Amino acid sequence: MTDIKAKYLGGMVGSALGDAIGKLAFHYPSKDDLCIQLDRLKELSYTDASAMSIVLAESILKKAVLINKTWEKHSGTTLSVSPGGARLHLTC
Repeated sequence: MTDIKAKYLGGMVGSALGDAIGKLAFHYPSKDDLCIQLDRLKELSYTDASAMSIVLAESILKKAVLINKTWEKHSGTTLSVSPGGARLHLTC
């Protein structure tokens, strides 16, 4: 796994975990009570906010593949997304 993919995956997993723990924190605002509940649970569930993030990420990945394939077919060059942001770099 590349460094950027590992960072992206870590960000997605961390976001979903934060969402799931935050959901529990509304019901158990005390740190001790929250920790007890986390120890008891076998699995966590995230909210619709994480579900929307997952669907959006999947859509972006699918579109990026289609856009890149179309670009390569017509231009003979490759597009790539910079790890530092949304800039596109052109390599010939």
